[in-house]
Amino acid sequence: MKKGFVLLSASLLLGGISGVSQSPSSEFNKFREQIFSDYNDFKSRILEHYADFLNGEWHEFEPLWEEESPYTEPKPKTLPETPAEPEQAPQPSVAKLPTPKFGDASTGGVLAAKPGKELAKGSITDFDYPSMKIDVPGKGGGGSFPSIMAQSPNAAALKSADAAGKSNYERAVLRLPDPGFTFGSLSGQTAAPNPGESGIVNIDMSDRRMKPEDLQRAIDESGYATEETFTIPKNQNNFLFDFYGMEAFIPQIDFNIASTLNGPEETGANWSKMAAQEGGVETSRQLFGLAQQLGLNGYLTYRLAEAYVNQRFKDSSPSARIAAVHFLLSNMGYDARLLKLNDTFMVMMPFDQKVVYGTMSQTIDGRKYTIIYPDGFPSPKPGVSMRLMTCNLPANSLGKTSDLRLTGLSLPMKAKPFTFTNGKLSVKGEVNENIQKLLHHYPQMPTGDFASSWIDSRLREDIVDQLKDQLSGMSKREAVNSLMSLFHKGFNYSTDQDFHGFEKPYFLEENFIYDKNDCEDRAIFFSYLLWNALGLPCQLVQYPGHESATVALDEDISGYYYNTDGQKYYSSDPTYIGSSVGMVMNAFKSTTPSIDKQYK
Repeated sequence: MKKGFVLLSASLLLGGISGVSQSPSSEFNKFREQIFSDYNDFKSRILEHYADFLNGEWHEFEPLWEEESPYTEPKPKTLPETPAEPEQAPQPSVAKLPTPKFGDASTGGVLAAKPGKELAKGSITDFDYPSMKIDVPGKGGGGSFPSIMAQSPNAAALKSADAAGKSNYERAVLRLPDPGFTFGSLSGQTAAPNPGESGIVNIDMSDRRMKPEDLQRAIDESGYATEETFTIPKNQNNFLFDFYGMEAFIPQIDFNIASTLNGPEETGANWSKMAAQEGGVETSRQLFGLAQQLGLNGYLTYRLAEAYVNQRFKDSSPSARIAAVHFLLSNMGYDARLLKLNDTFMVMMPFDQKVVYGTMSQTIDGRKYTIIYPDGFPSPKPGVSMRLMTCNLPANSLGKTSDLRLTGLSLPMKAKPFTFTNGKLSVKGEVNENIQKLLHHYPQMPTGDFASSWIDSRLREDIVDQLKDQLSGMSKREAVNSLMSLFHKGFNYSTDQDFHGFEKPYFLEENFIYDKNDCEDRAIFFSYLLWNALGLPCQLVQYPGHESATVALDEDISGYYYNTDGQKYYSSDPTYIGSSVGMVMNAFKSTTPSIDKQYK
């Protein structure tokens, strides 16, 4: 038998950690029971009758074109010069400032956690959203979907094998296809898995890009992350597929889809054929388990299912493949609607964000759905006539929505070294290059939601620690100016349109993937450091065509500021080259900014 590098099984590590977990709180038990209740309601009211809904009447809508960007004016193509001296600003009217609403970026700001404290997966301390990404056991150890597990032909065998300590199962996994990349604590060439081998590559949970205490908390709150949830037989052939440059695989499950799908009149029969196969639900369960292992939210889970379907069923028509993706997502419990946009089948999903810029949406029965364009599909341009059709569904119990904010990704590591310096301050580290393809065309949610997301808590903690050491001993004002200078000289500037060809706010970690960024990318990163490295209350603020920051200082300085919460917040712009605290671009001297996120 061939042997390759074998990383510690995720199930072994979870079992070891969960052995010391505490009993879940009564509040969490209620929340968990509500999840089960909602899914069972969704299953009985929707999934078991979905073919009838698809066979029923399809209504026509005119989709809404969302704004291309939150900025009402174009961003400057070149950076303005700094005036010789800062001027005293007229104080903006406090009444015009939006009152930040806790936990909702799209209605006026997100309140941050304490400095240096990243949020655990599934935390409801700072993120109040329904689609939590932790696995929770049902009756009999059923994972997130107890009804599915109860019907699974493998469930009884798994439970019996686990009880005897002789489980023959491993989790669905994702690995790097190329040799030489660091994965977990090992590096080198990894052989492709062979049927019947036990040496398959698993994600090493000890090297998740998540603080150990946050991982422990997520496991503690889940009650117990059972080993039988989302597993694959070792002795079964695997289907390998590319997921944005990373190689993923799940079992080679007996599941087939149609070769063609010509119109809405065929969708009901098509659903029934997929639902009649035991492999359909099992495929959905395995993909969902892999998505949970990687920390994917609903949108990225859609992309995972899409990648699997497109590569496994490449001979089927695009419409048939989209219908299969819809089937898989629905059986994961997501509220996903199959629609026909002009002559193309697509899927639309509801997100917790009130707006997703640069997309089309449709509100049905009070719930707003965003149309997800298939991978490689050219995005329609505003002004083009669009005809949307979808079937009637009951107004309630339509499955879970998804939050576009990210709370940690657990991807194989493809290290890209970086140095961020202005000659005085310097930060070095490694960013996971695997996020580049995965997030390149990520939906444009409100800027505050990008600021509230995180991908790699260990990378962030390392950056904060390095800067804390270098800024120690400085006055607050001196430290802010030094940090601002790092952003002025440490990055190259370009607008998203010039560099990417479309508006693309970065998640903080993406600043080390690309060699250029613009105002919102710098302001998101800068405000994060003002709070986490310096401990200073600050606000991420938006002007027409520009994103900046303000910082609360307890000293009076000459410059632009406004009063809020009894404190003076001074303009501090990481994109205004050569500026210092209190200076603001000429175009915004009389403009009251809106608050996208506040740290305090």
